[in-house]
Order: sequence, then structure tokens, then C-alpha cells
Amino acid sequence: MRDARRKPIAAAVLLGLAHCWADAFADTVIVDSCNDPLFPVFETTLRSAIAQAQENDTVDLSGLACSTITLEQGELVIEQHSLDLLGPYDHELTIDAHGVSRAIHHYGTGDLYIAYVSATYGAASGVSESGGCIRSSGTLHLLHATLSHCTAYRGGGAFASEVRAAYAQIASNSATLGGGGLASDQYLFVEHSDVLGNHADHYSDSKGGGLYSRFNNIVVKDSNISNNASTRGGALATYPYSASLTRATISGNMAGLGGGVYAYSLSVADCTVDNNFATLGRGGGLYATHHLEIVGSTISGNKGGGAFSYSTLIRNSTIVRNTAPTASPYGTAGGVLADYATIISSIVANNSVAGAGPADVVVNPGGLTAYTSLIRSASEPTLSLTVDPRLGPLADHGGGRRTHAVLPGSPVIDLGSNPLHLQTDERGLPRTVNLKPDIGAYERQVVDDQLLYDGFDSS
Repeated sequence: MRDARRKPIAAAVLLGLAHCWADAFADTVIVDSCNDPLFPVFETTLRSAIAQAQENDTVDLSGLACSTITLEQGELVIEQHSLDLLGPYDHELTIDAHGVSRAIHHYGTGDLYIAYVSATYGAASGVSESGGCIRSSGTLHLLHATLSHCTAYRGGGAFASEVRAAYAQIASNSATLGGGGLASDQYLFVEHSDVLGNHADHYSDSKGGGLYSRFNNIVVKDSNISNNASTRGGALATYPYSASLTRATISGNMAGLGGGVYAYSLSVADCTVDNNFATLGRGGGLYATHHLEIVGSTISGNKGGGAFSYSTLIRNSTIVRNTAPTASPYGTAGGVLADYATIISSIVANNSVAGAGPADVVVNPGGLTAYTSLIRSASEPTLSLTVDPRLGPLADHGGGRRTHAVLPGSPVIDLGSNPLHLQTDERGLPRTVNLKPDIGAYERQVVDDQLLYDGFDSS
């Protein structure tokens, strides 16, 4: 059913946040059936609505009461360069490909916007086909969408030239070569989303269990990327390009190198990177082949070391309780392993190498510069504090990410610096209390809730 009116106001407001309309008066095609027959009669199915739609139209599924559209005629083919699919706001609507085909194949090179429509059990046919749930030759925009249980050679959940996801969940998808969750040839942007339990499982060189970009950068904001796995970059990978993480949690991921993240250049701000595992003993949390910058972040409990890079700059961060194996073919450090490292107003302490005691920072001779920091052990001389920082265990102290609370009497209180003039600590609370900031990612406030500390832990 074609509706020659303007797009619904709700749809225009929702999708207008992501793009400017190519045609403000483009039509809306209303879907009134949850079926998928070969020859629909007296009904407008999703498949027939797509066939009716013109460039920049909206295919509107928001009035459907069903929760599932099961595909009976194979993948939905979208040949328009740009099209919008808009689902219901009040309940989840999922396209189920039941393991026979993809859910959606977009051949156009423009923008495919998918809002409030999910996809599951998609499978890309062919040995080297990409995009298990969704494949787009253009830019794929996902908003309030879930992609789950889909498989492909690359991009188990979705593959596109460019991917932008917001308020999405990408879960339990798999790929052979890269991007178990999402993969792109170009830019990949994820915000306010969960990327959970995806994997890329090629035995020798799969990249990005959760996210993978082949030829451009990855940007992650306000998201949780956990329990993903691959050969390089359990949570995400891009090489030889850059990744930027802001207010993200990278937790419980696993890879050979870069248990959490693998990139050429990597910046991490206000993030918690914890309990990731690099099975080859290098970059358990973070692995950057060129440059790594960490600001206001917590790196904790990773196996294979906290962070590795050729050049590392760490400011106002806490790197504790990470471990590394004794026998590593790549060099060993429990906390930070780098050729050159600059550490400012940060805690690097109580990291260890199995059987060898503490090994917080290991660098090339002459490669360590440190200011107003607490570093318990280092391969180079440092004027930093070398005492126990007295921190609580990793726990929820606000801000949406787990942190190590600074306990009463800690030597890091009021002894830090703030070269970037940060206004807040990792939790979003004031960065400076009592005239000078504390060392590390956590700023102890005038009134701190002791009940949240959940016990004492000397790391």
C-alpha cells in the first residue's frame, strides 16, 4: 500500500537524527502483513513493499502487531540506492531467515536505514560471501536493531561499505575471516550499543571477533563489547588503521594477540578494559602495533598483559592486576610492554608475570618517562611512587563502567596532575577535589560511599 503523503513525523524525527532527507516529500509504503507468500493477494508484505518503493522512500512496518516475519522466499532484495525500513516502537519485530539465506541484501550504493527492525538466523551462501544478517553495498545505518545468530565469511551480523550503529545489539553472530558481529570496508561507527558473544574463527588470521574494518577506522562510544573472540582483536580489530574508544567497556574477550583490541593506532578514553585474554601472551587488554594513547581509563585483570604498543602515552589512568605468562615469544610485562612509554598521573601497579613476581612496566633502555605517577616496578629507573596504591576491587562505583576505588589513606590522593585539564574522572565525577587531582582514573570525592567498595583489595 503506497501512501503519497510526507513521511510520518515520528519517522522523520527518528531517522532525521542520522541523515538529511534526499527528498522531504518521499513516499511511505505501508506494510500490512507479516506473511511472506510467493504471490501476495490483497496484502502488502515486506517483500512486496520493498518492490513498490522508490528511491528514498520509507517502508513502514510500524503498524504490524506480529513479532516475527519469517522469510519463505529467500533474502529480501533491495535494489534502490537509498531506502528506509521503519519498525514498531512498542515491540520488537524480527526478520527470521531461519538459516536458509540472508535477511536483507542491499545492492544500492546509497544509504540503507533500518530502525526498530531486527534480524536473526541469517546465513550468507557461498564460501566467501559477507553479511550474514544484512549485506549492503552502500552505508548501513542500524538504529534500535538487534542482529543475532547469523553467519558469513566476513561480517557475521552485517557487512557494508560503511556501518553506523546506534542503540543496537549485535549478539551471537559468527564469521570465518573477520568481524563476527559487524564488518565494513570503510568507516565503522558504534555508539550506545552492545556487541556480545560474537566470534571470527579462522584458525590463523581472523580479525575482530566483535567489530572489523578492513580499510578505515573504527569509532566506539558509550558501548559494551564483551565475550567476543578471534585470532587478532577479540573485541575489535582494524589494521593498518586506527581505533578510537570513548566511554566503552571491553570485557571478557579473547584472541591470540590483542585479547581486547588490535589496531595500528589506538586511543582509549574513559574506558574500562578488563578480563580479556591474549593466548599468545601479548596485549591481553590492548594491542597497538604503532601508537597507543590511554586517558582516564582502567585496565584491569587482563591475561597476556595489560597493554602493548611500540609507543605508549598514558595519562590519568589505572593499570592494575594484569598478568602475563613467563614464556612469551614476544617479550613480557604484566602491565605495560612498549618500546617507549610516557606515563603521567597514572597508577601502574600490582601487575605480574607468572613465576617472576611484579613486572608493571617493561620498555627499551631509556624508553620510560614518568611524571606524578605510582609505578611499583619498572625495567627503567623512575622517580614515581613505588608503594601499594591501596585500591578497592573492580566494581560499579557509578558512571556505567567498573573502576577501582581509591581507599582512605591511599598514597595517590591529591598527588596527581591534570595536564589535559580534564573536568571529570572516568566515572564522570569532578576530576579535581581538594585543589589537586588523585593519581589514576578514579578521583576520590569528599563523600565517598564506602558500601560500594565491596571489600578491600590491595591492587
